[in-house]
Amino acid sequence: MAQIRRYLIAVCVLFLATLARAQPTEAVAFNFRVVAPQALPPDLMVRAPTGQLQPITFTPFARSSAYRYRGPSRLSFYQTQGDRVAGQEAPSLQEVASIIVPEGMKEPLFIFFASPPKTGAATRWSVFALEDSWASFPARRLALINASGHVLEGAVSGQPTRLGPGLAPLFTVGGSAAVQLAIPFQGKYYAAFEQSFEIGADERVLGIFLPPPTQASPVVRKFLLVDTLKPLTSGN
Repeated sequence: MAQIRRYLIAVCVLFLATLARAQPTEAVAFNFRVVAPQALPPDLMVRAPTGQLQPITFTPFARSSAYRYRGPSRLSFYQTQGDRVAGQEAPSLQEVASIIVPEGMKEPLFIFFASPPKTGAATRWSVFALEDSWASFPARRLALINASGHVLEGAVSGQPTRLGPGLAPLFTVGGSAAVQLAIPFQGKYYAAFEQSFEIGADERVLGIFLPPPTQASPVVRKFLLVDTLKPLTSGN
């Protein structure tokens, strides 16, 4: 139970941090992608610039394809309820996630975290927005998001590091990165994560830390995305 509380607090902090930076405007327009570091959501739908609902498909262990959005800065994601039956109206829609997109975002990556559902209700998703454009997240950079429910301390490529909840400032790395992190508790440090990896000249890395698999374990889970920088385009 304590682990679930810490995770929910971390996710809430991520959500509130995004919300606090957001200044609602009448309309926004951008291309976006989605990713889910834990269980994949079912195919969701969002309003396309035409006003029609378009499906959003998640890709396992990767960013999704790019989708075009133009509309209110509060973006809602929907899931159908029930089955379509001949001669009857289309299944009803239920909003299962929403986010007020921070002003100025050009190519957001929406990261979905599951919230425990109420009995009989669809799973709700908290959404965190990361600016994923070349200018904001270039090659040879490492972005770390701490959703583990713990403060993490250690070093990233020799740089002393303390990760509270949410997104840390981008780390500039060379051809490789070494990450060693621990959980401080009652004056002691418990190894939580340690890994080295290569980063190509045109690559960048996004790392998301998730809660340990069990309450007794200090080892946090990780979700890593390594990709080659390409222009973000959409045919939608």
